[in-house]
Amino acid sequence: MFWKFARILAASLIFGVVFCAPASAQSASDAATIRAAESSHSWKFSMGGLWRRIGGASFRQGTPQGIGSLVGGTSFTGLPAGIYDNGFVLPDLNGGPTTSNFGWDATTVVTPGGNVEAPFTFVLHKAIAATQSTFAPGTPPDGSANFMNGGGFFVKLQSPEVWRRGGAAISIDFAYSWTGMSLSRLRSQFAGILRQSTLTVNDTYGGPDFGVVPGTAYTGSPAGGPEIPLAPSASSQVEVRRAIIVDSEYNRTFGLDLHTLSVGPQLVYQSPDGRYQFAIGTGVALNFAFWHATSTEVLRQRGGPALQSLSQRDSGFRILPGFYVEAGAMARISETWFAMASARYDWAGEIHDSAGLTEFSLDLNGWTFMSGFMHTF
Repeated sequence: MFWKFARILAASLIFGVVFCAPASAQSASDAATIRAAESSHSWKFSMGGLWRRIGGASFRQGTPQGIGSLVGGTSFTGLPAGIYDNGFVLPDLNGGPTTSNFGWDATTVVTPGGNVEAPFTFVLHKAIAATQSTFAPGTPPDGSANFMNGGGFFVKLQSPEVWRRGGAAISIDFAYSWTGMSLSRLRSQFAGILRQSTLTVNDTYGGPDFGVVPGTAYTGSPAGGPEIPLAPSASSQVEVRRAIIVDSEYNRTFGLDLHTLSVGPQLVYQSPDGRYQFAIGTGVALNFAFWHATSTEVLRQRGGPALQSLSQRDSGFRILPGFYVEAGAMARISETWFAMASARYDWAGEIHDSAGLTEFSLDLNGWTFMSGFMHTF
């Protein structure tokens, strides 16, 4: 930022020196003519570019919103007795220890016996306990303060003199400026552990083979048909647990459009030859701050794919009063034109707001460096 301003200032000063060089040959009568042209009733208009740098922008990230989709994202409450995820074994109309009311889908493991006398078996399974997920995130880091800066433009209107003594005069300065700024915080992250546990049951059923074809679904015969024992011949439970590390990544961008209106007295001193002017002023300002922020959250399994992504955009508007001090210098390049450069410091207060889950604080106090041209009319 400093070097950008240094280049702007150097260009303005060189421009002024080059065009002011012929003025060194001015005679006393030329200087008198210039001073006569600048009567106490003259208005002065200035415009040019600026570079503004404001104080720290700090962020605090809340609990990731995407965590809710991971915690308890898959749950099973269990199925009724005899009903499975891949089939069923239920009492038939006879109500005895055997049943013809059974079936399975095409993906069920079926082992046929090979003839009508040999037994066959098939395996049915279901979840009998809820899948439970817990996420224990680490503490999100607070965002450190980051200066914001950006370019813009200004226009000024200086009133006729309200007081003069010798080479010094006081006028009223009216000014407007606009600055566009942006700040990006990439990959602010923390890690957590996702734990999942699923308990399932696997029941094995079987009976005389009636021409079972592996890989073919069977829908049962409740009113009579091939029968098997109603109770499973074998049963086992399997609990599946896993724990993965989840990185929570944030890409945050923050933009600010700052419009400032200001008014205040300005003391101007003009050199005896009329070639240079030096000014110092102060006054009050009204700052119109339009901000917009985008927060993109990505939950990513460490060493694996993204688990969840969420993007949120917010914007806001604030009006903040303040005051300023400014000092500048002008170099004459013709009877009515000056090259000018100035530095100004604004006290404009702070903005505290939130964008989605991100809370931020923005200090609008800071420096403005301006260069451009001034015309007397």
